[in-house]
Amino acid sequence: MKARLKSWPFWAGIIGACFYIANTSFGLGISDDTVNTVMNVAAMVATALGVTVDPTTAGVGDSSQALTYDKPKKEDNA
Repeated sequence: MKARLKSWPFWAGIIGACFYIANTSFGLGISDDTVNTVMNVAAMVATALGVTVDPTTAGVGDSSQALTYDKPKKEDNA
């Protein structure tokens, strides 16, 4: 969890999700539908990025070890 909290994609996802929820639930006073739609799409892209990025690697790509997996790796203590 510590690595996830230090990961910028994780925080981009959290902020994107919060923004999307606030905008769709309460509105942010934006009357232009096109701008509102673009902002919602940007928030959802940020949320998807935060969910799919592996926080244990630098950047947004997977590690070379993770790319070799055919199925999720099992923990030794699980």
